[in-house]
Amino acid sequence: MSQCPSCSQTLKCTAESGQCWCMQYPNILPTAESDNLACLCESCLSQRINEKLENLYQEYSTNDLIRLAKHTAMTKPW
Repeated sequence: MSQCPSCSQTLKCTAESGQCWCMQYPNILPTAESDNLACLCESCLSQRINEKLENLYQEYSTNDLIRLAKHTAMTKPW
């Protein structure tokens, strides 16, 4: 068991097994910021992803975001 570095909630990371709840979220965040590769709880991860998306929406035009989405969809092995 570990603790979320943002809120100190206890959490269990199972990412190494390839089957963690966090893997259902979009992969848009860098693997580490100031958290030193620590896992975030579901609430904090959701909040951080939403903040990142909000920044992207403000930084890029709609056409840029569509191009990025198309490129990502073409390179991901869904």
